Amino acid sequence: MNFSSLQSSVQKFGMNQALKYLEKDPETNIPKLMNLVDKVMPEGWYGSQRKVIRDQIDEKGVWYDYILKLYDLDAGVRQAVFKNFIFNATLNGSTK
Repeated sequence: MNFSSLQSSVQKFGMNQALKYLEKDPETNIPKLMNLVDKVMPEGWYGSQRKVIRDQIDEKGVWYDYILKLYDLDAGVRQAVFKNFIFNATLNGSTK
């Protein structure tokens, strides 16, 4: 196993664990997960994007409402949306 596939496996595992955590109580756990993301991400890594997300969570803004509405969807569909948007488009997409 090379470094790239190990890194991808760790990212997938982390994503799956985060989604499981959010499923338990999204409204409570979204801010907690964002706090964790802010602590573990390198300085400046997606800083402006994280600030926008953080502001929406703190203000309970429109985008935060949209995120919560995703929990009205089937769990499989919701997980596919999160994985494709966060993992594939953001994490993997930014490196490509």
